[in-house]
Amino acid sequence: MAFRMREDDGRRLHHGVGQEFVALALAAALVPALSGCLQTPSQAPSQGAPEDAAATDDAKSNDAGGRDSWSAACLDRHDELTVYAVTTLRGKQIEQLLKQNSYNWNTRNQCWFKDKGTSALAVYGPDGQILNDEEIAELAPGMSEGAATYRIVSSHYSSVKRAFDGLVSGGMTCEDVELTDQSGVAVVADTAGQRGIVFLHREEDAITVSFASQEAVSEGLFDTIAGQELGSSVDDVFEALAGRKPGDDAS
Repeated sequence: MAFRMREDDGRRLHHGVGQEFVALALAAALVPALSGCLQTPSQAPSQGAPEDAAATDDAKSNDAGGRDSWSAACLDRHDELTVYAVTTLRGKQIEQLLKQNSYNWNTRNQCWFKDKGTSALAVYGPDGQILNDEEIAELAPGMSEGAATYRIVSSHYSSVKRAFDGLVSGGMTCEDVELTDQSGVAVVADTAGQRGIVFLHREEDAITVSFASQEAVSEGLFDTIAGQELGSSVDDVFEALAGRKPGDDAS
């Protein structure tokens, strides 16, 4: 299916449980879980004006001999982790990539955070509990076996669309997407055709990007994190949040 993007004045994603999910699940549950790791731009040391752009085309590689080299799509232009990275890299590789790009583990809040507090990553396991760094390191790539939900938070983007361009679209096939000023939902797939769901939500000065594979959705993990039933497939979740099936025209 051809890539299609729509933006409007915020009236989309207000169908059925969609608006309640936005207001209660992400704003009240997911973002606070990372608040101890992430500083707002006013709290972080001055770095100049943040830039909004898609992932850089320059290949990201490290110069420490014997370590992995990373695809450009694993990091955005701010050297922050992307959805492509969590769908393609093993947990140990994610750990190495984060450490090489100024992330540190925050034991108290159970998340990886970037040195100046501009980005954070948390991962939830099959029981809906947040994973520690050792458990994250044992994970298979997010689009393959095993159920986990990934939460990336960034304060670098001034809009949901720009966060989608920078943190989601690079390296991924997007089957369908709905974006508003405050939130967005997309069905994405990797080169092998494995599918997942991405949800974006703006909260004050940061944007949360949540990813779950089809397996995580089918095992109910996305429902557990959201606190309500959204369906057993990626298509079900998209329909619950966007108010239409993937591929259907907006009403």
